[in-house]
Amino acid sequence: MQNVYTVAQVNSYIRNMFTQDFMLQKVRIRGEVSNCKYHTSGHIYFTLKDEKSAIACVMFSSDRKGLPFRMMEGQQIIVSGSVDIYERDGKYQLYARQIELDGIGALYERYERLKAELAERGEEETEFLDFKLKGVLHGEQSA
Repeated sequence: MQNVYTVAQVNSYIRNMFTQDFMLQKVRIRGEVSNCKYHTSGHIYFTLKDEKSAIACVMFSSDRKGLPFRMMEGQQIIVSGSVDIYERDGKYQLYARQIELDGIGALYERYERLKAELAERGEEETEFLDFKLKGVLHGEQSA
């Protein structure tokens, strides 16, 4: 008969696996800032993304003291830190210890170019987004 585990036991086991993986304990990741939120606690929560994927990130207030710039949507950054699981929610994330500014992200630049093209044609961004959302909601392969 197979063992039955609690959710907490499985999350704890996964966290132990993350902790033992040397590469995940000292990792540098380049990506674009998205959904950046400065919490009243002093922590910064954001998503780091590229063209193919995204990872949730947090920088605690104790590490934030060394951050020489204010993070904003679309910035290209290099994050040094560790990947670990937040056991309570069972989600992994990047715990940022240091962040370096690395320019403007490619995704953000494309977005700005698209906005400029729409403005030249006399269309507003919201009209484009409404159309895009309807296309996604009514697309053949939509869930």
